[in-house]
Amino acid sequence: MRKGRARKGEAVNWDKPVWEPLIGLVGFEVTGHFMWMYEAELRDRTKIEAYKHYDLRQYIFLDDFARAFVFEGEDKYRRCDGSSIVFRMFIDLREMRGGTDRQVEALYKAYERASDHDEYLREVVDCDHNGHKDGDQGASRQFDRDDEARSTG
Repeated sequence: MRKGRARKGEAVNWDKPVWEPLIGLVGFEVTGHFMWMYEAELRDRTKIEAYKHYDLRQYIFLDDFARAFVFEGEDKYRRCDGSSIVFRMFIDLREMRGGTDRQVEALYKAYERASDHDEYLREVVDCDHNGHKDGDQGASRQFDRDDEARSTG
């Protein structure tokens, strides 16, 4: 599932791999199925790491919280669920029959882990300090102002 607007970014690091976001999303065992390609920086200064699956040649892009992004061309990236990307990789690897049973099983476990991580992001990280989802902050601030006006009025 794609989320929000696409954000422009550019590659800034081709030399120093960062593996923590990928380990956080799919776990250590599956990390060896990927190669780190580069780091991009979005206009809002969010850094995202680009990883490419060895056999499938498909990318997954992750920020420091292991929030996933898809590349939409013209240096644009859009948030999405990491589990949807990992699930597509699982299906493609299984259908390709190039992966071993162990690789396919490990990627399915990575999908389950990514699903749990997506749920965590929805419940905790993607909420502001009042518990409102991204995009609801304006309403949250308005309710806070209304409450303040009632208590002082």
